[in-house]
Amino acid sequence: LRLRLPCVIHGLQGCLEAQGTQVRVTSSCNASLSAQRWKWVSRNRLFNLGAMQCLGTGWPGTNTTASLGMYECDREALSLRWHCRTLGDQLSLLLGGRTSNASKPGTFERGDQTRSGQWRIYGSEEDLCARPYYEVYTIQGNSHGKPCTIPFKYDNQWFHGCTSTGREDGHLWCATTQDYGKDERWGFCPIKSNDCETFWDKDQLTDSCYQFNFQSTLSWREAWASCEQQGADLLSITEIHEQTYINGLLTGYSSTLWIGLNDLDTSGGWQWSDNSPLKYLNWESDQPDNPSEENCGVIRTESSGGWQNRDCSIALPYVCKKKPNATAESTPPDRWANVKVECEPSWQPFQGHCYRLQAEKRSWQESKKACLRGGGDLLSIHSMAELEFITKQIKQEVEELWIGLNDLKLQMNFEWSDGSLVSFTHWHPFEPNNFRDSLEDCVTIWGPEGRWNDSPCNQSLPSICKKAGQLSQGAAEEDHGCRKGWTWHSPSCYWLGEDQVTYSEARRLCTDHGSQLVTITNRFEQAFVSSLIYNWEGEYFWTALQDLNGTGSFRWLSGDEVMYTHWNRDQPGYRRGGCVALATGSAMGLWEVKSCTLFRARYICRQSLGTPVTPELPGPDPTPSLTDSCPQGWASDPKLRHCYKVFSSARQQDKKSWIQAQGACQELGAQLLSLASYEEEHFVANMLNKIFGESEPEIHEQHWFWIGLNRRDPREGQSWHWSDGLGFSYHNFDRSRHDDDDIRGCAVLDLASLQWVVMQCETQLDWICKIPRGTCGSPMSARQVRPPAHRLSTLAQIQGSSPERIELAGIGHCSPDFLGGASLGPGTCPVLGSMSCLPSALPPHPAPPPHSPP
Repeated sequence: LRLRLPCVIHGLQGCLEAQGTQVRVTSSCNASLSAQRWKWVSRNRLFNLGAMQCLGTGWPGTNTTASLGMYECDREALSLRWHCRTLGDQLSLLLGGRTSNASKPGTFERGDQTRSGQWRIYGSEEDLCARPYYEVYTIQGNSHGKPCTIPFKYDNQWFHGCTSTGREDGHLWCATTQDYGKDERWGFCPIKSNDCETFWDKDQLTDSCYQFNFQSTLSWREAWASCEQQGADLLSITEIHEQTYINGLLTGYSSTLWIGLNDLDTSGGWQWSDNSPLKYLNWESDQPDNPSEENCGVIRTESSGGWQNRDCSIALPYVCKKKPNATAESTPPDRWANVKVECEPSWQPFQGHCYRLQAEKRSWQESKKACLRGGGDLLSIHSMAELEFITKQIKQEVEELWIGLNDLKLQMNFEWSDGSLVSFTHWHPFEPNNFRDSLEDCVTIWGPEGRWNDSPCNQSLPSICKKAGQLSQGAAEEDHGCRKGWTWHSPSCYWLGEDQVTYSEARRLCTDHGSQLVTITNRFEQAFVSSLIYNWEGEYFWTALQDLNGTGSFRWLSGDEVMYTHWNRDQPGYRRGGCVALATGSAMGLWEVKSCTLFRARYICRQSLGTPVTPELPGPDPTPSLTDSCPQGWASDPKLRHCYKVFSSARQQDKKSWIQAQGACQELGAQLLSLASYEEEHFVANMLNKIFGESEPEIHEQHWFWIGLNRRDPREGQSWHWSDGLGFSYHNFDRSRHDDDDIRGCAVLDLASLQWVVMQCETQLDWICKIPRGTCGSPMSARQVRPPAHRLSTLAQIQGSSPERIELAGIGHCSPDFLGGASLGPGTCPVLGSMSCLPSALPPHPAPPPHSPP
């Protein structure tokens, strides 16, 4: 919570300072002087550590005649709240113009230079929004886990952080209202420690520690944040022993508690928030149900520790888990080096093993026997590196293949048939579910990301075998033509530049080596690059991604579209312009925007070898044609390749949560709106203005529309993603902040400002859908791969729809082959109704959108 916020004015060394009840700007900046140290605290207030008061004005609002000064933080009649995006402008207006000398406070002349952008955190290029306040959730106490109120008053003294004052045991605590003496509401503060001495129960057999917060009532994301603030995570259960131990600790209680189980990754299935493999399941009967809206897991004492899925927004107790003496280091990277091995004909080598595709369709048991006859076993997968290799080998026309994962020995306890440990899982959406106890005991792999399903073992499918290879003489790593010191990852060579240089210098140095700064186009390349820089603690590495024009739109230096992003928390931030570097340490491989000219970092060069040595992953979706049409009622622009539709209603019951809105778009073969450029957003803004422009101005206030931008997936470290898979390369966030922004996981388009606002995903709102031109009757999407035919009935039952509806909901294309060869006529789809493709120009006076999708 400690934050210094000295500020630089007009390019001079002038810092904001509290002097008694007055505020001045001095050119004698001293970062250790408490009068110059500021921090954001709760309710958008700015606290000074010297005055122990809050910055405010004598009257609410931004009246430039108001008296700027230091005030008690509980003075309700004053204006004490600030927005970081406008604070600089307000300070310039309220303080005046130009300093007179280096030591005395001065007066200022207003002018063009007094802009908010001139105020920075002293000693850095960070603006006033760069170090926001985050809520701190309490444990125990009497506040049910509610967050601290910072600052708070205790014994007539203000505290701007947690304190042990008043406690003999030395435990840190805080008040959860502004005045403890008045309300006496409090809780202990979360602390990160390497032991389990206080507030934790330790399993001596596994060294895991558990914290049961029975008295707290938090949403799933709040509970997850509370555990994270203690260097822990929500509970994961990976073994039967662990489930038994937890059941013992729950004995005597009657409660339903959040655990780390979730289905918040829009492209994946059930997972643990701490990245543990999901290999053991303890679902109650008929669970999970309603998976499109209930995406978070609970453990229940009433069912002896059974699991259910629930709406993530409801308030419940929760369980945290951690390992003592665990460091803050990131998980060790996958091993990507390819050691030379010799394999028999028809077997493919990779990392010491040999792999073979068995095209003949057999049951799981017969496939395993066939692998054993060849000296191997069904495939086991232990890393992203191995998954990438397997995914490249699978021909896309092969729908689904058996792998070795199964729970035949013990129901709901998955293991590899070759006896290796299950350290990695990669499930498809809604999986694993053992749908309606249908004995789905064996696992398949399919799709361009190589995700997994549990399936009935008697299905006849192809399979993949794996066995140990024979090391070649010398067993050196294969370089595939890369120069000495470079590392190969098909189809390119990579090299780390160890000098710390500016962005332009990094570009030149890579060019001098006949290469370019690195581009990263998918999660496999990201995992590989992260492995290269794993040992460089505290360093940054330049990439080819940049926003040199300051438009908020990032592009690779090659001009290629940004198809994948991996931003760090609160990135790319609010600044326009900058170049992107990879972080290391606990933020391993995450992307951050840095000053292209002032920041110095190491760099990664990439040299393409031309023809890939191994098959490449499937490419992105085919680009929609500008000449294709839009469905009836959808609008577009001649320069845009997608069509757009607004869904709005005055009736609250017709509005939807983010996940419901996403489902509504998918039922139309569309996705929630994603935005890749200013031009695209400008068209959407004009479309909204034409629809709502004649409304009363007050109607525009707090009229929000769901878009596809979200950070729901806890395993992505608060990184923003578009739900349709588009790389997050253009941003237009409103810079207002809320204390609970950290747990707001979805974004909306604000009708009043036409900017994006962070919102709780469960809020009921209107929404905007986006669909590629020519979707009706166009080829099947590569990204949204059609499920194998025998999976459709299960998916349909999960979502309460027919197989035809699921096919179209997931893909949005008519499929005559799937529909039995029936000729439906051009542009007619069962889900969309009569979706005739019409000219896509925006109508001059579009009709108001319907209350909800047809």
